[in-house]
Amino acid sequence: MTKKEISLKSKPWIDKEIKVFMNERDKLFRKYCDAKNPAVKLEKKVVYVAARNSVNKKIKLAKKAY
Repeated sequence: MTKKEISLKSKPWIDKEIKVFMNERDKLFRKYCDAKNPAVKLEKKVVYVAARNSVNKKIKLAKKAY
């Protein structure tokens, strides 16, 4: 098992739905980092930050419900 898998197993409030959102957030982050054009990079950053905030909100709500 990877460190990430071990970490997620110790957090039972993170379900499959949240994991899907986390994977999408990670893909957006990679696209943001790979962008070379400053204008495109700024657009990708806005999308990534919105996804990151959404994932964090979902995690907090799931943890509170747990």
